[in-house]
Amino acid sequence: MLNITVVDTSSMLKGSPSAEQCGKLVDALYKHGVVAIRDPRVDEKKNQEFLSLMVKYFQKQSEVYYAGQKLEDARPEVGYQVGVTPELIERARLHQDSIEKHFTKAKVSFNLKISLLLHSLRLRMENGDSFGESVK
Repeated sequence: MLNITVVDTSSMLKGSPSAEQCGKLVDALYKHGVVAIRDPRVDEKKNQEFLSLMVKYFQKQSEVYYAGQKLEDARPEVGYQVGVTPELIERARLHQDSIEKHFTKAKVSFNLKISLLLHSLRLRMENGDSFGESVK
């Protein structure tokens, strides 16, 4: 299970962000690439209602899709940027031509990457850097 760091934005919204919360934000994005934001302007009950609404919406859409019916909220004319996207519509693009055009073909050893990552983590730990408070 991924432990996602929760960052309280109270001090940030007041215009004087705390170093602790900024550090937690940076560490969470560095470590996981994701962070949960606690915004004091958002009522927790309303947040839960919204999440429940989204779950119900997407469950209903999947039931319609698997029943073989047309998805009214699927909008291919706008590239599925709004509404639902049926399965097997999104495909990963092959970026090989772009990569070869813009980057050199230098080979980097996998072990070199791992050792660099471990070295940077060791340095951070030796300097007493925390990796943020995590919650389940």
